[in-house]
Amino acid sequence: MGHVTEQWREAEQIIEELKAARAWKVIPPEAPYGTFDRMLKEELGLPEKEIKNLIVKAQLAAHGGDRRSEEFQGNNITLKPQRGDSETYIRRRLKRDNPDLAERVESGEISAHAAAVQAGFKPKTFTVRADRPESIVATLRRQLDPETLAMVTKLLTEEWEAR
Repeated sequence: MGHVTEQWREAEQIIEELKAARAWKVIPPEAPYGTFDRMLKEELGLPEKEIKNLIVKAQLAAHGGDRRSEEFQGNNITLKPQRGDSETYIRRRLKRDNPDLAERVESGEISAHAAAVQAGFKPKTFTVRADRPESIVATLRRQLDPETLAMVTKLLTEEWEAR
């Protein structure tokens, strides 16, 4: 890791040395580039800003990556406590986006998870006991609407017949 970091430090140093020497004014001798950015684009294919971004990204990657910037905080489960699947987050989001459901959660009428499902920002999930087929059927009947249950039955039948 130290070797990679040192190489990027050297790249930064070379860029600064080229600037200090004002290399774009004398390279190439027959027709100098005229600007530092033009020299970098012609020689390396990238402007200074993009090169510096690459250096920063490489340095971060050498140290385990970027865990803090917004670019890496887009998942449902994040490092930020203000987002994700926590009940606290769900309650805050309900208060902001769906006050009626938030009231039902606060009164204990429904759970935060059930309200999130109703509000449409969490998928409906449930657990079944795999050791008792009658329990599986009872849970599916209780949890699924008739149309979805019919589709599940059809898919299972097709799968069984294909064997």
